[in-house]
Amino acid sequence: MSSAAETVPIVHGPQRRSMQMWDGDVSYLSWEGASPKVPALHFAHAMGFNALTYRSLLSQLGPAFRTYASDLRGHGLTTLAANPKGMASWLIYRDDILRWNEGLDGRPKLLVGHSLGATASLMAAIAKPRLVSGLVLAEPVIMPASYLRWLGVMRWLGVIDEVFPRVARAQRRRSIWPSRQEMFEAYRGRGAFASWPAQVVRDYIDGGTVDFLDGRQVRLACTPGWEAANYRAGAPNLWKQIGELRCPVTLIVGSKRTTCPDHVIEMLEFARPGLRVVRVPEASHFLPMEYPEIVLAEIRAMAASHT
Repeated sequence: MSSAAETVPIVHGPQRRSMQMWDGDVSYLSWEGASPKVPALHFAHAMGFNALTYRSLLSQLGPAFRTYASDLRGHGLTTLAANPKGMASWLIYRDDILRWNEGLDGRPKLLVGHSLGATASLMAAIAKPRLVSGLVLAEPVIMPASYLRWLGVMRWLGVIDEVFPRVARAQRRRSIWPSRQEMFEAYRGRGAFASWPAQVVRDYIDGGTVDFLDGRQVRLACTPGWEAANYRAGAPNLWKQIGELRCPVTLIVGSKRTTCPDHVIEMLEFARPGLRVVRVPEASHFLPMEYPEIVLAEIRAMAASHT
């Protein structure tokens, strides 16, 4: 098993493409594979990240897959409308994934995601089961119904910012930097990035920033306001719908700062019999960066079983 200290090799690079929607463009990465008959998958990234962050991981799938990874609304190079005042629900990410798939070819795909992207992929599979052949979910954000009800009361009282510290942290995030290299030096080996390979940190920065002030500076593509609005909106309550899933599901979870603690996993196993759970004891919420080989193995196993 590799560790986060090791460098993850990049097998081959993707093509950057764009798909026009009525409210902007979806930017996505494409690894087309050797044949149109090989399995196709879509990867959805975590909150505040971008598709390029996962290039090292996804490139290793090679020509055995047709792999696509889109920048979600408000992230990366995607230009779909992302006004924080209009962010009411993560369901918008579900709808964007489904619209993108219909615009590409409308065929069933294996959906893979991390954190927010895993939750959005799960919602897409519930909404349009005919378009999803399987789910591989790394650290999805799935909260107990009781906690979701409590958050709803806090929103109604207008105190969600005070009781949910992630909102305040997102709003304080530094968004403008003199250069990408300075960002890299500030992030590498620190905080949430401590367990990330250096190349993955560079990809996160390259894919998640845009030029600012005529290229003299750079800014985060996912603005602090948009990220904070996403935390305020929170994950939707899916507990009444999880049992409706028809495709096979693999859940990959860590143990450090996980969004899927044991009691949530038990609830998921009860709601969705047959769920495959892969626990990675040393992993954190950033499991795809720390243990990419486990995610790759589960993607391949899901595709093989489906084929």
